[in-house]
Amino acid sequence: MEQVGFLKESLKFAMDLEFFSRLYLQGQFLKLNDYLGYFRCYSLNKSSTIPHVRLEESSEEWEKLFGTQFVIKEDRTSKMVILKDLIVNPKTIGFPYLLYKLSRHVRI
Repeated sequence: MEQVGFLKESLKFAMDLEFFSRLYLQGQFLKLNDYLGYFRCYSLNKSSTIPHVRLEESSEEWEKLFGTQFVIKEDRTSKMVILKDLIVNPKTIGFPYLLYKLSRHVRI
């Protein structure tokens, strides 16, 4: 934290993108083969209700850090794109989602 600084609390969407990008630029990035957290996507979260603000903030922070334009290759909210991601990346996307859904229906 002394080298890269703390999280930018002024950001509403791109806080993690900005922080992890600073870590990457400092060479303080390590690939883990496990999850550090999960992102829940539902119809009322801010990423779903005001995606244009998320894109604007992410683009602005990316350009400040890397000096290049933030490019989005495809709309990540399309149901077909999400389905493709579940099939292509079952370990990183499909299984955690499935386990979450199952845990809500199975009483332990």
